[in-house]
Amino acid sequence: MSERNTISILISQESSEPPKQLTGIPWYPGITVLQAMVIAQSMHPGSFSFRVLYHSFHGAFVDMIDGVTDAEPKYWTVSVSNNPLPVGVSEAIVLEERQGENVEIQWRFGVPEADDAAQASRKTAALGA
Repeated sequence: MSERNTISILISQESSEPPKQLTGIPWYPGITVLQAMVIAQSMHPGSFSFRVLYHSFHGAFVDMIDGVTDAEPKYWTVSVSNNPLPVGVSEAIVLEERQGENVEIQWRFGVPEADDAAQASRKTAALGA
């Protein structure tokens, strides 16, 4: 039997608490970051929640995770396998490279770093912030 590909979601905030990790999310061809998050939410009822806003041709943007909402100058930014997304979560397809691979989606809440600045800029422009 072949190994299945999976997705993990790592959620980090600017705090002393360790990041939250959601694991074992099934991967399938064409899955988007948003679809992986919906599956993770159904796998972890009551312990993981998020909100998306559809306001841009870049796709949906997440503005709240687990009750923590975007507020200038801090925003939720996302990367897949350490690559910041150039589009919203509804448009970003999670690609796998090898059979049995786990792909990590990383969420970070805070003042955007240099790599995440373009993503935060697209989000704020799209949402009229």
